[in-house]
Amino acid sequence: MPTRSRREYLNKALAARRSGLSVRRLLELAQKGVIRKHHVRDPESKRTIAVFPVEDLDRLKASDQTLAVLQSSRSGAALQQLNAASGIVPTLSEIPRAWLTAAEAAGYSGLPESFLVELVKRGKLAALDVGIRPGGRWRIARRELDALEGDRHIIALDAAKKGRV
Repeated sequence: MPTRSRREYLNKALAARRSGLSVRRLLELAQKGVIRKHHVRDPESKRTIAVFPVEDLDRLKASDQTLAVLQSSRSGAALQQLNAASGIVPTLSEIPRAWLTAAEAAGYSGLPESFLVELVKRGKLAALDVGIRPGGRWRIARRELDALEGDRHIIALDAAKKGRV
């Protein structure tokens, strides 16, 4: 009589640890159909909990499906985290965020970070003041940087008048 193999399942926390993704990301991937999610009743707490098949988690870790789904989900932070883990360094044009830190804005525009911050402080470049946070105090809209492209010669003249060039 052939023996039937029993599938192994992990709860959300263990699945997240095994896959290297957050619980939220696992639930999103399950909603998109990339991995399977089942609901079972916990015998101790009598609550329904979500579990994930181990084979799906291993397949997910080994495949490029995660990268494609994350790129389409517009989640820049998750994309950076996944790429950092895989050794891929994304360019700024691949990060689909509308707001950039001053350092990211400098890389995107090709202008020095200190110059962009000075433009923000003088009111020549619109930005959000998010207070003291990782990545700095200012968040600059990508569209504002794109608008600067046409005004580069004006900005350069303004900098030259101030003796900064």
